[in-house]
Amino acid sequence: MTTPTAQQPTPPTGPYDPMFGLQEKVATLLAPIFQDARTDELFAYQISCRSLQAYEPETRADFVNIARTIAFSLASLAVLKDAFNPSIEPSDKKRVVVQANALNRSADQAERSMMDRRRYQRAYPTFPVPQPAAPEPDDTQAHTQVAAAVASYTTAQPKPPTPAKPEINRVPPPIHQPAVHHGGPIRTNTPRGLPDTLITPAILQAFAPNTPTAHPS
Repeated sequence: MTTPTAQQPTPPTGPYDPMFGLQEKVATLLAPIFQDARTDELFAYQISCRSLQAYEPETRADFVNIARTIAFSLASLAVLKDAFNPSIEPSDKKRVVVQANALNRSADQAERSMMDRRRYQRAYPTFPVPQPAAPEPDDTQAHTQVAAAVASYTTAQPKPPTPAKPEINRVPPPIHQPAVHHGGPIRTNTPRGLPDTLITPAILQAFAPNTPTAHPS
């Protein structure tokens, strides 16, 4: 068997990386399955890594299911090999077939559980855990800060000028009196110093002939 080159994966010599520790551990446990008289430990470890990657794991948890699938499948093949031995009795062949069938079911169950977990994770993806909100400040302190801000703003702003009140003209309205009065003279709003206008019965009779003349008293 040819010695593998340095570019191929090698077993870890120190503590596992937390990110790849599960993969390295599973590959190490599977390595004895591939080791025989013609395969050394390093090459068996490399085969184990290649076998895990052949199932295209999506999460670190898939490595456990893949390892069980590989182990049960190879064990089933090894048991079935004995079923073709012509030296064993037919009853022994039947027993070998039953054992191989049980190993096959275990391999299928491990693979189905992996696929079910993948479907669940795709349907319900994991979201980041929400962080607790910051505590709210005390209401008294908040009101004090708001009042101080309003007071400073009010002091900084100049007061607007007060508008002047309009002057109200308090002159009384003129008094309207009838133009014609039968009882005597009518005083009108004439300028000071001028005599009042007198409407005599003769003038009234000249303008309104049908008007009855007042009886002289």
